[in-house]
Amino acid sequence: MKFFQRLIDLWWMHRMFSKQDLDAITVAVTKAEQTTSGEIRVVIRARRDDSIPDVKTQAEADFLKHKMHDTRDKTGVLLLIVLADRAFYIMGDEGINNLLPPNFWEQQAIELSSAFHERHSTKGICESVEAIGRCLCEHFPKKHDDTNELPNRPVLEV
Repeated sequence: MKFFQRLIDLWWMHRMFSKQDLDAITVAVTKAEQTTSGEIRVVIRARRDDSIPDVKTQAEADFLKHKMHDTRDKTGVLLLIVLADRAFYIMGDEGINNLLPPNFWEQQAIELSSAFHERHSTKGICESVEAIGRCLCEHFPKKHDDTNELPNRPVLEV
């Protein structure tokens, strides 16, 4: 049964996010990271892992799974989207959270939620990534020896 569920999830994900959508998100992440030492990762999941009770806990697990905590300056940002829950979660590493303006993540969530509600999910994700990149640039400008520590392509989890 799980095999068929995974096939359905895969089909559903590709209906929601085309190759062009994934390419646009990749470009947004690449562009956002050009001016900052921060690392932004978009993870799109069909559903939460069976043992995980909510989207926040899934984001915490994925943050570790995708090595967001291993960036040099603790500047990883995860934007997790869980399609089955019709939910998302944005979280940053400790190096970022201490310097962000108050309510920064909440403001990003409001704007992204609005984009999803209007059925402009890819545009909303790209705009959120751009806003995160601008904020990261203020606090974590690109260093002369900076390297791209994590892939920029969105991760699809089925």
